[in-house]
Amino acid sequence: MSLDSVLNASASGLDSVSRRIATVSQNVANAGTAGYVRETVAVSSAAAAGQGMGVRTGVAARSVDERLQADALAASATVVGQQTHSDALTAIDAASGTPGSGFDVSSLLGTLRDAFTRLQSDPANAAQQRAVVNGADALARGVNTLAKAVSDARQSAQDSAVSDVSAANSALRDIGTLSDRIIAAKNGGQSTADLEDQRDRSIRTLSDLTGARVLRQANGDALAMAGGLVLSLRSATGPFALAAATLAPDTPAAAVPQLSLDGAPVAGQPLGGRIGANLALRDSTLPALQGQVDQFAQSLAARFSLQGMTLFTGADGAVPAVPTPGFAQSLRVSAAAVAAPAITRDGTGPAGAAGSTALINNVLDRVLGSAPGSLVATASALVSQNAGLAADAAGKLVTGQAMQESLNKKLADGTGVSIDTETADLIRLQNAYAANAKVITAAQAMWTQLLDSVR
Repeated sequence: MSLDSVLNASASGLDSVSRRIATVSQNVANAGTAGYVRETVAVSSAAAAGQGMGVRTGVAARSVDERLQADALAASATVVGQQTHSDALTAIDAASGTPGSGFDVSSLLGTLRDAFTRLQSDPANAAQQRAVVNGADALARGVNTLAKAVSDARQSAQDSAVSDVSAANSALRDIGTLSDRIIAAKNGGQSTADLEDQRDRSIRTLSDLTGARVLRQANGDALAMAGGLVLSLRSATGPFALAAATLAPDTPAAAVPQLSLDGAPVAGQPLGGRIGANLALRDSTLPALQGQVDQFAQSLAARFSLQGMTLFTGADGAVPAVPTPGFAQSLRVSAAAVAAPAITRDGTGPAGAAGSTALINNVLDRVLGSAPGSLVATASALVSQNAGLAADAAGKLVTGQAMQESLNKKLADGTGVSIDTETADLIRLQNAYAANAKVITAAQAMWTQLLDSVR
């Protein structure tokens, strides 16, 4: 091997080592940066006519298991959706009250029954009559609070979905823009590692919002899919659209704004993540809960009315014959009962005898009894159901978080920066740099001796 070849080989070695040291330094500097993936530089031997010519050094590339990364993103999207469900159902459970606390619907119904029981022993007592009306008012307000919590949660789900659709569109555009830059960099032989890190952050945002998976293409491009739908990465306005709306308590699921993709309504529920969870809450979970509260409120008012005592009505003063959407939020003590509490003894027909307990007995037996299917049983089941739904959602969230944590740890172990590993690499590279430098020094000395001998 000629001295020229030795110098060229050593020079390429020095250049390779310098570039790898720079990469190690960047890894160490970003050891605590969220989303940063450890970078490495590939090195291969260069030869011509069977003679070594030094080394070829590639561009910095990320060290990442894309399959594991995709699984971690999917787990994150699942947890985000579970968190959304859990938060909504926990708020409704709080509005329902703790069973037996005295403020839940079941306890308030029990308080009303106790007031009627005391009135039964002294039906002409005006204070006891007023106590019944006050108990009925507390019950109506408890039902109002629960119904409003469901309605507010549904409106919150709608508003959050609208905001998140805008964020998802923005993330898709960012992925498209970065993909174009990655393609150009690959074609130019440049490193795309930093651009891919930036794109990963947008991919995570998109995944958390929609549950979408992003497939990386060999040319540097990406393909985003959600529930079998291909999502455009280069739409000027974004492929998703969801109109803002104020939802009334009686707004049916069929009348709420529908999610569209590229101008066409999206059939079914293909999205996961936070948007999917909020749309499921808005269109299914919360309307079902609202229907149960409305049914209880209508049954409460109708059963009293059937006994000849219009103790509860809606805002219009009427008692619907069948469960009506939104009735629970308008439930109140009838104006007649507020004005004349004696109807708790006499009913809304002709006044009865001052000492009569006939109507009170009927109310206690037929309205406030504890037989299966009674209001007491229904109220207890409603409160218990809400507590159960919240507990179930919280349990699923804990399980999902455990899975997410496990996958994130595996991903961090494979893609994160280990200071110990980088330090060891740095020492090895420094030794390699010194060795190449010594070879160059020796070659230069030989050149000097040759020139001196010629002179």
